[in-house]
Amino acid sequence: MGNIPLQAKWAEIFDGLIFIKNSYIPELRKYGDFHDSKPKQTDLNIFRGTIYDAETRDAVPYADIMLLGTKQSIMANGNGEFSISLPPNNNNPQLVVTSFGYITDTINANAGNKQIRLQPHFEQNILLNEIVITNQRQLSAEDIVKSARKKVADNYYQEPYNQKYFYRVQQQRNNKIIFNEEVVVNSYHARGLSGSNNPSNNFYAQIEHLRNTIGNPRKDKWSGVGNLWTILDRDLILSKANVLYRTSSYELQKEESTTYDGRPVYRISFINTSPGTFSTGYGYPAPIQSKGMLYIDKESFAVLKYEHCVTRSPRTSKKRPDIRYENSHNIITTYRQIDGKYFLNYCKEVTQENIFTVKNNKLAAQNYYTNELMSLHLIVLNPISISRPVQKLKEGYAKPEDQSYWLTNSFPLDSGVQFTECQLNIN
Repeated sequence: MGNIPLQAKWAEIFDGLIFIKNSYIPELRKYGDFHDSKPKQTDLNIFRGTIYDAETRDAVPYADIMLLGTKQSIMANGNGEFSISLPPNNNNPQLVVTSFGYITDTINANAGNKQIRLQPHFEQNILLNEIVITNQRQLSAEDIVKSARKKVADNYYQEPYNQKYFYRVQQQRNNKIIFNEEVVVNSYHARGLSGSNNPSNNFYAQIEHLRNTIGNPRKDKWSGVGNLWTILDRDLILSKANVLYRTSSYELQKEESTTYDGRPVYRISFINTSPGTFSTGYGYPAPIQSKGMLYIDKESFAVLKYEHCVTRSPRTSKKRPDIRYENSHNIITTYRQIDGKYFLNYCKEVTQENIFTVKNNKLAAQNYYTNELMSLHLIVLNPISISRPVQKLKEGYAKPEDQSYWLTNSFPLDSGVQFTECQLNIN
């Protein structure tokens, strides 16, 4: 038995036999594995819903759903579909459903399926609220964005906290999904949501569940879900390479207002007059076009939503000089208020890659790479420190897939591309 320590009342044992059938090497933990206490999956109920416009009967995409009285949330997909786990100790679960341009609704939730119809927020209410809030002073688009920048420390949580995310990386080629990898991670924001030139350096994360559903698993540490750090490096609040911090590189314009959760919201469109790495977050090949939209709360000047489109210069590779690549990126990011402070809620980046033959300039192939990040749960009181850098999220991970978890936790995000050719909601 070597040096295995056994404690017993040896002085009282006169005859005995100890038999150990199997022994195992202790599990080696790296970067301080993080374990979150949670109910057993068999104790959870699943509520599934679809959100529609009460007037037009059209689906309401990307609505926020939060379990009342908790910090548990979910995001509907582009078709208005969502599912959320209901804890067993909540006898009267209620969901708060919020979306831009609609009146917030609270519904009773039980395991099953339900259609939810949101009432549009009419334009006359928006205009009336704008008059009251601006206090007879019309702010320019530049004033609004500068105020949003000055209010970052007031609006966004600045202390360390834990947040659980669902993250999916998908690749489509010629309208067929050829790769899909999904992960649930526990994260640690060491400095909260504060701007930095290297935001991912202050972010730590540990994989809780990982699965690959289509295509061969990609073992490289930065491939598949291992590229989570790139989402953070281009986040509007965390990164300083964007319109919020590099406002002088952009032309800004006020568009028609909207509402969110009953509050009036500015819509500011922007176009980059000198797109580059320091103002867009994208390097080689150089960006040639950058435009988008900011949704800013009129009372607090918190940025609630960020849409950005970047088109990059065509490129060729030394290995394939007969092929030309043309890439564009579409980004949607939303932030949600919880207990008076805002946190990262959802981010989706779709990269469109068109591959042309140089000789006859014909489209040879078309790829779409989709990175989708969604908040699941938040812990701000007594956060647990995680020491694994997000850049090493996937490094050395080899645990088998927990099929029971994925059977009882489904995330109906978009299975497809919702927008192409960098066309956003800009008039």
